Amino acid sequence: MSKEYIEKGYRKPPKGYKNIDLAKISINKLELSVNACSQDTPAHTLSAARWLENAFYSREIIEEDYDKLMTNIKGQTRKFIDKCSCIKDEEQEPHIIYQRGPY
Repeated sequence: MSKEYIEKGYRKPPKGYKNIDLAKISINKLELSVNACSQDTPAHTLSAARWLENAFYSREIIEEDYDKLMTNIKGQTRKFIDKCSCIKDEEQEPHIIYQRGPY
């Protein structure tokens, strides 16, 4: 994964942009990434969610708009899981459930 996708903590948006602008840009990148089954999809998901949360807590959007956009992000995540073979291959492997504590 390239360094441009890795974010550490809270970042202020660049001059001329608001958090909501960057959230929408990230959501568009996420949609393209999902359609291409790109390995960068998880990074785009994280980026979109972070910018969207920053926009909500900075009062750039109302809760209703936040919910709609977050639903879109969740929908893209579901589409990626359903569509992309790299995830489907992992699901077919046997899963071991470990139990904590005394048996």
